[in-house]
Amino acid sequence: MKRIIFCVMLLAGVTAIGFAEHETWFSVGGAFGSYNMDGNEIEKSHLASAGVNLSFYSIFRQRNIGLFFNWGVLFPIVNNIRDDYKPDNQLDFVLVGVASSFTINDYLKLYFGIGPSVGLLLFSSDDNEIKAGSFILGLGVGGDVGIKFNLTDYMCITTGTTVAYQFAAYNDLMVTVNDPSHAKRDIHSWVTNYSSIGFKPYLGFGFHFY
Repeated sequence: MKRIIFCVMLLAGVTAIGFAEHETWFSVGGAFGSYNMDGNEIEKSHLASAGVNLSFYSIFRQRNIGLFFNWGVLFPIVNNIRDDYKPDNQLDFVLVGVASSFTINDYLKLYFGIGPSVGLLLFSSDDNEIKAGSFILGLGVGGDVGIKFNLTDYMCITTGTTVAYQFAAYNDLMVTVNDPSHAKRDIHSWVTNYSSIGFKPYLGFGFHFY
């Protein structure tokens, strides 16, 4: 029994030390993204989207390196895609990777991260002859850079931008005929010569812990 109590206390102590060595913050706010994509099987497109951004950072205080996560849900408001084929809700680039930070003063901190990115874009079309739904799953690399302003010992404001370049995409298209048969056809393939680049400035409010 004494050994069990000792192990529990030791584990609790190690855990406390581990949290003490981290600086962690997360924020939620608004974002506006601009994206350009092109490929042989898709239409060359530009999208401008507004939505919600979520950012999370955890930095080792002694080594000044850690992990980050950035994700958002955006809604396209401007595009150059033909009228009968419009983008729906857009799952923005999901970024996960290595992060670091630089302390400017007691209130300001510069942070940045880099890692793989995953993006999902949904399309739909509905006319008198066919109804179509499609999603494009993009893969690539990206980064995040921003500034954290400490309001209090626990609250902060973050502002920055993410950028992502995607070089591979998988397209899944479901077509349904608008007649009594409702015949369906599922077309899915990798997009050849695909490329996409996007920028997403954001402003958020959050909490930080030491």
